[in-house]
Amino acid sequence: MKALLFWLISLFTLIFWAYAGLDMFLTLTGNELYLKDFPPQMIAWIQGFPLWRKALWGITIALGTAGGMLLVLQRKLAPTLLWLASLLMLLAFVGHDIMLAEGIKYYGQTGVIASSVMVALTFLLAWHASAAARTRRFKR
Repeated sequence: MKALLFWLISLFTLIFWAYAGLDMFLTLTGNELYLKDFPPQMIAWIQGFPLWRKALWGITIALGTAGGMLLVLQRKLAPTLLWLASLLMLLAFVGHDIMLAEGIKYYGQTGVIASSVMVALTFLLAWHASAAARTRRFKR
C-alpha cells in the first residue's frame, strides 16, 4: 500500500508541475479559450510581468517538473529540486506578486486563496519527496 501511495503522489507531483508549465504557456501566449474565465485586468497584469519575474516563473516550473520526473525515477536529487521550486514559488507569489506588485488587487480573494493552496501543496509534495528519500533507497 505504501508503494502505491508513493507512486500515486509522485505521479501527481509530475502532473502538477507539468500542468503549471502548460498554465504558464497558455497564460503568457494569451490563449483565449484557457483564459476566458479570468478577469481581463488579471491577465494583462500577469502578461505584463517584468522579464525577470517571467524567468523566475519558468525556472520554478522547470525545477518542479525536473523534480517530479526525478521523483518518479527515484533519484536522490528530486527532493532538493522540489524544495527549491517551492521556495521560489513562495518568493515569487508572496515577495513579488503580493508584497510588491499589488497582487491582491489583481488576484482577488479567490485567486489569493487558490494560489496560496498551490504554494502549500508544492511544500507538501516536496515534503513527500523528502520523506520518500529517507525511507526508500533512491537510486543515485
